[in-house]
Amino acid sequence: MSVPPPLRCQGLHFHWPSGATALRHCSLEIPRPGLWMLVGSNGSGKSTLLRLIAGLLEPQAGRVNLQGRAALVFQNPDHQLLLPGCSSDLQLSLPEGLPADQRRERVAAALAQVGLAGLERRPIHTLSGGQKQRLAIAGAWPAAPTCCCSMSPRPCSIPPASRRPWIWCGSSAIAPSIRSPPCGSPTASASCSAATPRP
Repeated sequence: MSVPPPLRCQGLHFHWPSGATALRHCSLEIPRPGLWMLVGSNGSGKSTLLRLIAGLLEPQAGRVNLQGRAALVFQNPDHQLLLPGCSSDLQLSLPEGLPADQRRERVAAALAQVGLAGLERRPIHTLSGGQKQRLAIAGAWPAAPTCCCSMSPRPCSIPPASRRPWIWCGSSAIAPSIRSPPCGSPTASASCSAATPRP
């Protein structure tokens, strides 16, 4: 019996209220867990596609088939980090009703996975830009999503994930300098017609 892919998008269409088209006939399949690149020019609809996968937007046509749920990491961590401390911010993504000891364990494990072990009590405003990006990525893990989508401009800030797909969104402006996918990751194929920039 064949295992269904973790993520399959088929024939997605999306346009903004202004009428500008962001995605037209967009299809994407992630066949297995790993770090995957989604590369395209500015305004080509990459971020819109990730928002559709994460459920923040609804397509006007087409469908997203996702095994489980997705988490989205924004490009600017200041748009995602809401509370003053590292631990308190990560607690936001934990399931309600989780016992206190399990909450502490999940927060500690998420921080350790991104190289921020021991910073549970650290105020977020004292972190460097790179540390904030790692904390935003750590925020995707405590709720145990099956797919993580990142708009991070630095794919190697995303630790390897063997049990779930990571989709990294990058600009095609940097693609010619990449001889192989960053961090040794494979590339996924997507088919979308040209999109117009968001107004």
